[in-house]
This record gives sequence, structure tokens and C-alpha cells, in this order.
Amino acid sequence: MNAVEIGQLSVVLTYNCNLKCKYCFVSDKGIYDTIDVSTVKLGVEMWKKVFSGGKNKLGILFTGGEPLLKKRTLFSIIDELERHFPEIQFEFHITTNGTLLTEDFLSEIEHRNVFLCVSIDGDEGSNEERLNGANALYDIIEQNIIIYAKRLDAKRFRVRMTITPNNVGHFYENIKHLVKLGVKNVHYSPNYEECWNDNNIEAFFEAHQQLGNFCCEGIILEPFQSFKKNGLKKQGPYEHDCSFMPTINTTGDVYYCPRYAGKRLEKLGHVSNPQGILLNFRKLVSKGQGISLKEGFSFICPSNYLENKNVILNFRRFYNMYKLFYL
Repeated sequence: MNAVEIGQLSVVLTYNCNLKCKYCFVSDKGIYDTIDVSTVKLGVEMWKKVFSGGKNKLGILFTGGEPLLKKRTLFSIIDELERHFPEIQFEFHITTNGTLLTEDFLSEIEHRNVFLCVSIDGDEGSNEERLNGANALYDIIEQNIIIYAKRLDAKRFRVRMTITPNNVGHFYENIKHLVKLGVKNVHYSPNYEECWNDNNIEAFFEAHQQLGNFCCEGIILEPFQSFKKNGLKKQGPYEHDCSFMPTINTTGDVYYCPRYAGKRLEKLGHVSNPQGILLNFRKLVSKGQGISLKEGFSFICPSNYLENKNVILNFRRFYNMYKLFYL
């Protein structure tokens, strides 16, 4: 089989979650099952045939829902994959809301090749939108971040900030807050799907001018540092922090990225049919290339283009501002 090379595979461990973040794209799925070990093994076999490009390095991103609601299943999958596929060099990445981090969990991952990302948007006030009124949890998340940032190095522990029109005014101060907690790796991304006005975008780039202050302190700050190092190319929405990432949902269906897992029209197939997945993937790439030619940007999310009227408008406005800093 003529495979393409994609070194990442996303696995929806569960759609269950203990939060109801307002801007979460998973919150409306209404599906509450959990993936099993055999389905993930089939997924890795599919990856070998379709997406490995003959390589033996694979990063698996566990998402949800909240993956830590299913810690036993999580570790069972990790241990079984390493046992069953000794020829593959795995990296296991977990994205969590941070509420269920414990000392025991930290001890479990320290001796495994596990990388942890906590979704948090800054200080307590900036997380009101995310926590949807459950602000009592913020102190728990913050204390967990302090503990984990001390025990894991910057490569293995990072936080991810979603920048929205509601919290953009505190963007720079929120990064300062996270750095004070001991975080050394911060990844941020504007939510292009929201309704940004000119004042919101101006606030984002006013804060952006100050981000270089953190680089001299040894802080990893992305995508700021990548843009500074490599320059700005004509990217499409999410392309600075996202690419095609085959995603397996809890029933074994495969989609081209976590954002659209569960949407019928974006289904590439089932893990049991690698050939069908490859054929549908090529059709999807062709669709994306057609959109890219039309818009003049590399567009990796055809569904966002077709379904979300804000994305192209917002991205063009952000891109024009980015050019002032990086071109």
C-alpha cells in the first residue's frame, strides 16, 4: 500500500468530561463510550499501512472528553501498545483539563514516555468562559500545574491557552501568570471560529509585541518562537499548530482531525479498512488543495472552510497583522 507519512495519531479515549467548557468542540457530541485496547491496536496497524511512510516513530495524542477519567484504560493501552509493537518508537501525549492530576498519576507517567499538556487560559478571571461557572476548580488546576511543572521538564509538560475575544485583553498578563507558576512551555492559539472585531485583534497584537521578553528567560513560547525563527509563510487557519492528524473515535471510526471526529461527512473509514481510509484521505487532500488555490492560503481544514463563515475572514485579518511582525 502506497502510504503517506504522518507521524501522529489522535485517539479519543472517551467523550466523557467533568467540565462543560463553553467553546469546547467536543461538548455537544452526546457520546459517552470509551475506546478499548483492541481498537487502538487496529488503529496502529492502520497507521503502519496508511500513514507511517515506512517510518517507525509514532506520537499518539490521547484526547477526549477528559482522558484522565479513564486512567486505567489509558495505561492499559500504553503498556499494550509498547508490548505489541516493539518495532515502533512511541511518544504518548495527553491533553487534560488539569482537574484530575494527582501525585499517583505523576509517579505513573514519570517512568513512561508520556508528555502532558494542560488546557488553561491564564488566571482565574480568564478561565470563567472555559470553566463555565465552575471556578472553584481553578485553585485545584493551579496547584496541580505548580507541582507538575516542578517535576517534569519543559519538553514533557506544557500548557495550552485558547485566546478568545473575551480573554484577549489579558493575553500577556496571563502568560506572565503561568510563568510565575513555574510553567516553561506555553502554547497559545486564537480561536479563529469566534467573532473577532478590530479592537480584539489589535489587543492581541499589542500583547504580541511583548512576547519576546519571555524568550530571554528560557521560556518556550509557541508559535511565537517558530515564527521568529522560520519566518511567516502563507499558512491557513491552525496550520501553525495543527496539521492533518488522523483521529480514531471511541467506535474505531477514523477522521482527518480531532476537530471533526464524529461528523459523518468527514469520516475516512474504519480502522479495519486501511485501503478505504487511504482512498478517502486522498480525496480529502484534493479537496483541500482546491480550496487553497481558490483562497491563496494553504487550507488544511476543508470542513471549517465550508461550515464556518468566520474562519477565512478572521484568518485574513490575523495574517495581515502577523506580517507586520514576521515578514
